[in-house]
Amino acid sequence: SLFKYSLTYEQNLQSSLSKDEIEFYKFVSLLGGGVFIGFGLFFVFCCFPLVKTVILCVCLIFAVYFHDILKLVQGDPRPFWINTALFKGECETSYGNPSGHSLIGFFFYLSLAYLICTLDSFKFNLAFKIIAYLVAIFISSLTAFSRLALGLHSLDQVLYGSALGIWLFVVFAYVFKVYDMPLSYYLKFFKDKQYFYFFLLTLLIL
Repeated sequence: SLFKYSLTYEQNLQSSLSKDEIEFYKFVSLLGGGVFIGFGLFFVFCCFPLVKTVILCVCLIFAVYFHDILKLVQGDPRPFWINTALFKGECETSYGNPSGHSLIGFFFYLSLAYLICTLDSFKFNLAFKIIAYLVAIFISSLTAFSRLALGLHSLDQVLYGSALGIWLFVVFAYVFKVYDMPLSYYLKFFKDKQYFYFFLLTLLIL
């Protein structure tokens, strides 16, 4: 039902946008793509220990392949495949669900905010942490919305991709939390069966 609603909503949205606004959303859409993610990874490489850069890269690779597998399993069309009146921002031939830009956007920018907040200069500054996460959420949400404005994804595909991105960020943040803890924390992790709650969360998201 969300997909059907999106066909009409996106057509009305695009008809209300000027040419400059369309170009703006094309640029915003790039925030969830390779160039800006590459700059972000370079920043992490320069400012953080190598192991954190490696873990972030591994999570990104997992996210990309996980997203591609889900697209093949779901097999959902993109909105502009069905509603030919929609303007398509680029030639997309892969399936539409979940939205990869939404998934990568939420995961990467929230992860970047998390890493920045762990720096000694900011780890005790609550106001900065709130601002950092709000900026990350704003950028990720704008990237996700740009996929709607360009007719490349439907509302359900964007929401699904965003939820997966947030889930992957939670896993990523917890990996670093465990990584920074002493051995006793690892034992507590298994004693409290915290892994079980992650498993339930994963099933819920999927």
